[in-house]
Amino acid sequence: MKKLLMITLACLVLMFCACAEETPANVIVYFQDGSMVLLPAEIANDPQALADYCSRYFPGRLYTSDSDSDALDFDATISADWVASREGEGSRPLLARLVKLGLTETTVITSLGEEVNVPTHYLKFADGVDGDHLLGIVYAPRTGEATIRETEGGSAKVIGKGKSGKVVAILEYNGGTFTKIRYEDDVVGYIRTDCLLFHNGKDTTVGSGTLHNKGNVDGSEDVTVYAEATASKAKTAAWPTGTKVIIHTLTKGWYAVEADGRYGWVQEQYLIPDDK
Repeated sequence: MKKLLMITLACLVLMFCACAEETPANVIVYFQDGSMVLLPAEIANDPQALADYCSRYFPGRLYTSDSDSDALDFDATISADWVASREGEGSRPLLARLVKLGLTETTVITSLGEEVNVPTHYLKFADGVDGDHLLGIVYAPRTGEATIRETEGGSAKVIGKGKSGKVVAILEYNGGTFTKIRYEDDVVGYIRTDCLLFHNGKDTTVGSGTLHNKGNVDGSEDVTVYAEATASKAKTAAWPTGTKVIIHTLTKGWYAVEADGRYGWVQEQYLIPDDK
């Protein structure tokens, strides 16, 4: 009888272990108010399943989890300081998917699909990158383009061309010859460090304005944007009249402006500041 009980117990233990191996691990999902819920990894690690679950049971609440951030397909972490200022004390850092990257303000998309404007210096794109090198502006005043390579080194495979004036996220920076950037969602690679102007993401703007040509703001004409405050350098963009821009500075008849994730210089005569 005793032997039979031992065999039965052993079978139960083996069955339990087998079931445990088949049962997915649980993952903690955190909400902006500091509360949390424990979900199966098969839900928490699937972006769509997680969004559907939280949309159904926790509508309108921002969330993140302690699982692998790559599995949830996020680009940046929003600091707890910013989340607390918006949602209250006790909030946790949130993961975000970038929609548009700017020098001072970034539009991010949360896991629930809500678009939120966040001051860029509250974001972190990668560990180990200091705050003064949070962002980069592609700088190629002669040709208007800079080469993006798969790995470090001048002979590494070319995977793209970075347009001068494009605002990019810095993923690795050590002061060396090359710096790792995220240029677009599908273009992550290395660019020469001297082809970047670095920015800390903090507000350096002096205002905003509208591009025009002799008063025309109907979009029928283009205003040229240059890599530097001179028409002798590369043209980096051509924005239609009527385009709203963020103004960073005015020097010697030129405005340094930003719009739609691009940065460059336009002549003073083509811009009407909003305060005028």
